[in-house]
Amino acid sequence: MKTVNLLFSGGRTSAYLVENTLLLWSLGYFPDTRFVITYANTSREHEKTLEFINKCSWRWRRLYGHRVVWLEAVVHDGRSPCSHKAVNYYTACRDGEVFEAVTAKYGLPNGNFLHCTRELKE
Repeated sequence: MKTVNLLFSGGRTSAYLVENTLLLWSLGYFPDTRFVITYANTSREHEKTLEFINKCSWRWRRLYGHRVVWLEAVVHDGRSPCSHKAVNYYTACRDGEVFEAVTAKYGLPNGNFLHCTRELKE
């Protein structure tokens, strides 16, 4: 059995793509495939976005047996890259602390320094 990671941004288009992938899976289009749906919380999302992600997670668990794994970056001192920890709707950081820690270490992300995606989402 192969494992495929479905990255869920928390937006409607991303939810649509995950939903349709799971629907096709339920119809037998991806035999011997296990999906892991992940959402990377940057701690700067609107509360309504977090509520939507939580509703999607419950829906996908009920209909397809898959849930969303919530992740957050953990910043380390020195030259060590960020690791991550699992959180959920109730324990997810909402005060910007995760984003602030990344920008304190790496600076503000921009077109030349793509560490926001690298450290917070990948």
